[in-house]
Amino acid sequence: MSDIKIKIGQIGDVVDTFQVEKIDYFSNQNFSDFEVLLVKVSKLSRELGDLLKLVHRPRQLELDALLEWTKAELSMFFNHGGLVLLFVDEIPSINLVEPMEGFQMSNENEFSLMMLDANDFDLQHKVGKEFAPLHEFEALHSHFWFKYQFLWNKVAGTPIFKPKRGNGYAGFKFKVGKGWIYGLPEAMYQPSFDHITTRDFLSDIQQLYDKASKDSSALKVPAWAEKYLIGNEQQYVVIKKELEKEKAELESKIIENEKQLEKFSEIKRLLFAGDNALEQVVEDVFRNFGFKVVVPDGNNDDLNILEDDFTAVVEIKGLTKSASTANGMQLEKWVSNYGIDNNIVAKGILIVNAYKDLAPKDRKEKAFPADLLSFSTKRDHCLMLTLDLLNIYLDFWVGLITKDEIKNLLSSTVGVLYYEPRFNFG
Repeated sequence: MSDIKIKIGQIGDVVDTFQVEKIDYFSNQNFSDFEVLLVKVSKLSRELGDLLKLVHRPRQLELDALLEWTKAELSMFFNHGGLVLLFVDEIPSINLVEPMEGFQMSNENEFSLMMLDANDFDLQHKVGKEFAPLHEFEALHSHFWFKYQFLWNKVAGTPIFKPKRGNGYAGFKFKVGKGWIYGLPEAMYQPSFDHITTRDFLSDIQQLYDKASKDSSALKVPAWAEKYLIGNEQQYVVIKKELEKEKAELESKIIENEKQLEKFSEIKRLLFAGDNALEQVVEDVFRNFGFKVVVPDGNNDDLNILEDDFTAVVEIKGLTKSASTANGMQLEKWVSNYGIDNNIVAKGILIVNAYKDLAPKDRKEKAFPADLLSFSTKRDHCLMLTLDLLNIYLDFWVGLITKDEIKNLLSSTVGVLYYEPRFNFG
């Protein structure tokens, strides 16, 4: 390990290797003993929360003194060019407790402990684990396999870890003194290293540290020099402004295009989803058609369509194989129960995403076997595939079929509803 020149500490269980020393945030530890600190937000939360339980007056001065000393040590760490890899494995709090006058620690949160202001950050709840190219962080990603439970809409510093699609970022870079904080998403794994893989990990951290040090030491152009134009520099200043305007317009168009693509992704769940996700997208489709839709309480049918002239009980199934008579029997049970409870004859509709793990072109087997067809036809059930529902929705989207026509299809079909798309999107 002779080429590894940095010492690494960790606050929280980030990695499992004897080469990375475990420390606490609130301790007598000299942070400047290290060049790199791996820090988990959840560990900061636990440490701060435990201390804030000691709120009786005699301890408040002692705790505030500990806080002041620890932050001073951290400030020295950054002024020496230290790098913090902050694993944001839970959403930081604004305040862990109600702030108390004269008790500084009660005003702290996980971000403020790391010299960050939580008010400089804004987030949206979105889950994922696919990222656009991560460049300098690819090696780190190979060790931890990051995922996100939320994305930042606004960050202090520079956003990093852009998701593969959509808006927002899962991480950030923020300069503190001569050092840096790299805010990272949650790690899916706590890496455990042997002698060889430890070397690879430390080498990757060394490279990140070296790049951060280079970024910190780069000569900055003073404000007056930015305005002091030489030669034909003015020409390129004008071009830059024009390109930045074009870039902003293009980014706005990209964002709008992403929103449209997101709509397609949502509706395509009809072809691959099962369980709750499939039920939700089918519900959304019928609401978009303009139907009055009710989701019953309890473990009953999945949807009720309640129109003045049409009432239907809908059962939705996402299956890795074909539908079965059991599915038809279950639907008939819900139809019967609804009729008894409401004194009305409801139409039974079974919507199935059969062979959901296969692409539509590979779904060669029959989705509705003969015994199911025989059972359901005798009970006036309407059976349909989510692929047909998708085609109906796409035609509805462009105005080639109306809500009333859809209602008539559902109410009049006994057996399988086959739908031939009317619009060629080709």
